[in-house]
Amino acid sequence: MQASSSRERNDNATPPQLLTRKEAAELLNISLRHLDTLVATGELVPIRIGRSVRFRPKSIEDFIEEAADE
Repeated sequence: MQASSSRERNDNATPPQLLTRKEAAELLNISLRHLDTLVATGELVPIRIGRSVRFRPKSIEDFIEEAADE
């Protein structure tokens, strides 16, 4: 009985939401061009799915925290 209840919890779990380039730029209040520069310099690491570029919300949060520490 426990195995099925833990399996049900896993089935109901939603995957983390990924942000588009536009959403990430809006969240950071920067232009798409500046976002691309941050990616090119390695300051932000995107996830590439085919030709699509996405960002983990945690990556954006970590970037903000690091920028605030400087």
